[in-house]
Amino acid sequence: MKAFIGLLRKDYSISRFWFFGWLALLIFFYIVGVSFAAYYDILELSIIIVFMEGLSHLIFMPLILLSMLMIEGKTQLWLYTVQPGWKLLLSKLTVALSYSVLSLLMVDLLGVISLCWQSAEILFLPWKESIFFNIAVTSSAIYFSCWVFFYWTVYYGLGKAPLLKKFRWFILILIFVLYQVIASFVLTLDWFREFTNFWTVKVKGHFFIEVGPENFTSGSEFIHLPLIPFLLYAILAAVLFFAASWILERKVEV
Repeated sequence: MKAFIGLLRKDYSISRFWFFGWLALLIFFYIVGVSFAAYYDILELSIIIVFMEGLSHLIFMPLILLSMLMIEGKTQLWLYTVQPGWKLLLSKLTVALSYSVLSLLMVDLLGVISLCWQSAEILFLPWKESIFFNIAVTSSAIYFSCWVFFYWTVYYGLGKAPLLKKFRWFILILIFVLYQVIASFVLTLDWFREFTNFWTVKVKGHFFIEVGPENFTSGSEFIHLPLIPFLLYAILAAVLFFAASWILERKVEV
């Protein structure tokens, strides 16, 4: 446990600059958007800005993980560690996840500020939808992050093979294309579509907010959300994570 805490401290130290820079960037774009909305009297634009900043967290976690991996690639310190590969990657994922959660909470606060700006009295605060949105974005970001781990370790792992080193980017593209082809083919199978719709839950969907000078309306419809696809994505993410850990434990020379 002490070793893992030490890894967390190291990863926080090499990434906190990028995290604070990211927060500053979000605040900057929010201020610019609000200023633009106030100047042109388009108050609902601030809500759109907050929504787009929330969506941007789909790439925030993979990008900050990639920056940490690139730093490790330059220092090459973890080539000599006795810690297993999954601990090294899990530490970085934990740090990136904590950053993403804190950043999303700040975006939620900006959303509340925008709603207060729309009206002196908040008629409706979509906190349930906000939680669902944050969970969906964070889960997707973790999935993309596992792909980043996998691609990064494969890329540098191929560097150990002189014959394949020059074709690393081509191999990564080939892996991506093959995955897309296989996934597209599987989705066309009738039995697979029936299987993915076997387990569903009823949730609110098509949520909308309409804000105007004299009105504030919202609504949603119920949809049946299949859970099996999410389970399959979680399994795939775990496979990618442990595959990347296995490659890393073979002392990837970066």
